[in-house]
Amino acid sequence: MWYVIKYNKNQKNILLNSLKEKIKTDLKIYIPKIKILKHVGKKLKKIEKNILENYLICNSKEFEDSKFISSLKYLKGLGYFLLDSKYNQKEIDNFVKNCESYEDEKGYISPTFFNEKHFKNGKFISGILLNRAFKFISLNGSKMRILIDGINLTINNKRSNYFSQL
Repeated sequence: MWYVIKYNKNQKNILLNSLKEKIKTDLKIYIPKIKILKHVGKKLKKIEKNILENYLICNSKEFEDSKFISSLKYLKGLGYFLLDSKYNQKEIDNFVKNCESYEDEKGYISPTFFNEKHFKNGKFISGILLNRAFKFISLNGSKMRILIDGINLTINNKRSNYFSQL
């Protein structure tokens, strides 16, 4: 059974170790991530980013027991379990499979994962347009037309343009 788990900021590894101590077998942890370029001073640095921010997805047969879930609520690093996860198993499974289908050989999700989704409104999370909000206009082959501050832009869909939905 899949569960979406929120972890406390900067405590992901603590939570992962705590989960591995409690769940000895059949534990699958999925954290979809991207690699982006970020300006640090005058240098460009490659940074790994979890696309779900401080959430991760876990799978274990032991999650089928609600008492077991309750016993985990005081794990180090745990924010909380999204309890509605048990009602959304098919959607979570489809999301994980979809993310995995866009992963490269190193486990990073490619920018085309984001470009395949037709957002009405979005915000760039990498590149020269970092933190800029936009409105989606159209997708034509490898070109995506967007509107930023009243300006129509056409950007190449195959570049490292990662964005999130607003």
